[in-house]
Amino acid sequence: RFVIRLYDSCLGRFPDRTGFADWTERLKSGRESGSQVAYGFVFSDEYKSRNTSNEEYVTMLYYTFLDRGPDRIGKADWIGRLDRGQSRESVFNGFANSVEWGNLCSSYGILK
Repeated sequence: RFVIRLYDSCLGRFPDRTGFADWTERLKSGRESGSQVAYGFVFSDEYKSRNTSNEEYVTMLYYTFLDRGPDRIGKADWIGRLDRGQSRESVFNGFANSVEWGNLCSSYGILK
């Protein structure tokens, strides 16, 4: 279910059989954590080819990492950081290091 969630929230589609099996195996074996797998989706060629705006990127991160839509103040802060030159990877790490993400990963029985 965790992998299906990432396909939906990051890529807006259902998983393909091969990709689903690969990502699921990485998690089940403990070879990769939830954050590492999420990184693979967010920084995939497929996602990057969308050329999302900073606002779209931040909104996707909220749904992916916090399982909710963005709050107005938080969203404005993250977008402002990006607009001032902070990297997308740095913002990704801010979400990946959140308590909410840790709780979400735990609810799926995987490492953060």
